[in-house]
Amino acid sequence: MSELWSSDRSFHPMQFTVSHSRLVLRGFGDSTEDYIDVEFIGVDRMELSRIMSGGIVLRTVETHEGYRPRESPRALLQVEIEWPGGVGFVAAQLVRVIRHSAGGVDPELVLVEPERAE
Repeated sequence: MSELWSSDRSFHPMQFTVSHSRLVLRGFGDSTEDYIDVEFIGVDRMELSRIMSGGIVLRTVETHEGYRPRESPRALLQVEIEWPGGVGFVAAQLVRVIRHSAGGVDPELVLVEPERAE
């Protein structure tokens, strides 16, 4: 297991677009203008709770119980999402973390994995 990123914010699934296989988890700060999006692109499988309270940790894993990656030209990332009281899972081609701040500041790209996909 390799830790990718962590936050002390609570997150929830904000959006899943079937046609683009895109999942967005959102964690708010002190206001609705201060939030972090964890975006998965090319989602093949997900196992999540409606609310992930108390902070999250994203870790890459080699295997996940019950998941068999499909044959595909691009290898899929297997990411466990851990929070106090639970563990979720997402298999996707790409994950990125974007911080949005209040006051009209441009969004900040915090993480892109795999890095070459930037």
